[in-house]
Amino acid sequence: MFKTYFVLSLSFVTVFAACNPTDTAMEVMETRPSDETIEEMGGNPEDFSDVDANLDGGDLDENPIEAMEGEVMEEEVMEDNAVEAELPSDNEAMENEVMEVEESAPALQKAPFSDFNESEYDSAVSEGKAVFVDFHATWCPTCRVNAPRIEEAFSELGDLDLVGFRADYDTEDDLKKELSVFAQSSLVLVKDGEIHRLGPAIVTKEQIVDFIREHAS
Repeated sequence: MFKTYFVLSLSFVTVFAACNPTDTAMEVMETRPSDETIEEMGGNPEDFSDVDANLDGGDLDENPIEAMEGEVMEEEVMEDNAVEAELPSDNEAMENEVMEVEESAPALQKAPFSDFNESEYDSAVSEGKAVFVDFHATWCPTCRVNAPRIEEAFSELGDLDLVGFRADYDTEDDLKKELSVFAQSSLVLVKDGEIHRLGPAIVTKEQIVDFIREHAS
């Protein structure tokens, strides 16, 4: 009878402790009568061994509500990680956009540019093409600076009806007279009988492109 009463009381306390996280198993154990009290009331302390086992096992230490909340949080974290794994990173998205732009952009055409050839020059002029001539000297520092910039400029001018030549300033005397050139590093554009000049000077690729586009059309 006494044991039954205490077990019922313990069950009530267990439910109460589950709803109140601050109640611990130690607080519940204070409600268990001592062995002396049990013997005085005609009971046997050994009959409470199963109750003691439950209390000592710490069944009341774990709050079921907190345990459930922890499981829900773990599931949410796993779901968030799975979504993040499926989404591309910012760097990957940016790289993909750059690749798409590069693939969709039309490739730049290179305009022909070569060492001076008189027959090719005369043919281009007679056909009404825009003809560019770089009067280059190997000993000229300005010419050496301009040379790669001219090559770069022609790599962007394939859309024009244009032909370019690098003429040796020290040997192409007839061409210098025809185009009234008196200094190395002079850049000349011939179009429809008109002669346009840039330099002699160090120029940028952009200046060369702008100069040609302005007079080659």
